[in-house]
Amino acid sequence: DPAAGQSATILNSTITGNTSADGGGGGVFVYRGDVLIQHSTITLNTAPAGRGSGVASRSNGNVTTRIESSIVSGNTGSDVDHVMYNASDDTVNSFATNGHNLIGTGSSLPAFTANGDQTGVANPQLAPLANNGGRTQTHALLDASPAVNAGDPNSQPSTNFDQRGTGFVRVRGGR
Repeated sequence: DPAAGQSATILNSTITGNTSADGGGGGVFVYRGDVLIQHSTITLNTAPAGRGSGVASRSNGNVTTRIESSIVSGNTGSDVDHVMYNASDDTVNSFATNGHNLIGTGSSLPAFTANGDQTGVANPQLAPLANNGGRTQTHALLDASPAVNAGDPNSQPSTNFDQRGTGFVRVRGGR
């Protein structure tokens, strides 16, 4: 929860199996400041309908939630929602994209139009959370996942490896 004018980054992370405590943002709730979600998987989280089971971003004009090369899909309810509090107009979309995302459902789908973005994917075809190598558990991509070979071939050198770390290359076969 960065203060206004501050920022936070969620990088190489799996956020899964959470339930919203206050009715918004089952996986991530951006209340103020700017947040970048990069190379992450947000799935199997729960919040009430229209409250961003995957990611909720408070739309008050002082918030930007930027998503890049991430999966936000397979959450209960809707995956990406902009949420207004104490305002009469719920039209401000505080989501932005850097591309190559796999996004399920939600009120913010129109923001995801960059190169490589896929929207409306209700089932991202992920294996159950398991030890797939590395220090943390992850959801491996199943062969039928639309995320297979859909990554950014120009991924920056600082992100050559996925969240499991050295030895687990992010880009294989040019994707």
